Amino acid sequence: MVTNIAELCESQQVTLAKLAERTGLDESRVTTIATGRGQAPP
Repeated sequence: MVTNIAELCESQQVTLAKLAERTGLDESRVTTIATGRGQAPP
């Protein structure tokens, strides 16, 4: 079972750069989310 975004991307052979392109988010934001360093707004 996939437990996080990074693992999902790996299992689907999608880079974080490609995920950013597909979602319209900045690559830095996608990286922050994927690595769990960001905090959700209240």
